[in-house]
Amino acid sequence: MQAGSCEEVSKQLEQVWRLRETLHTPEEQLVMDPKIDGLIDKLKTTCGPAYDETFQALLVRLGTQSVEHPTPSGI
Repeated sequence: MQAGSCEEVSKQLEQVWRLRETLHTPEEQLVMDPKIDGLIDKLKTTCGPAYDETFQALLVRLGTQSVEHPTPSGI
């Protein structure tokens, strides 16, 4: 049943992400960021080892190459 839960969280994240893209002001978008971050964390715990593959598939569906999160220097 874990695979179903993983897919369900992935779909929720996709819906919220698409909703964020429809918002016009940075302030509106910032309100959505914590919800997106929370769903990403939930996706990690729900999907376990399948997280990377699931998240990459989500990015492809969204037409996004990467997530705009700061990366540590030196990477």
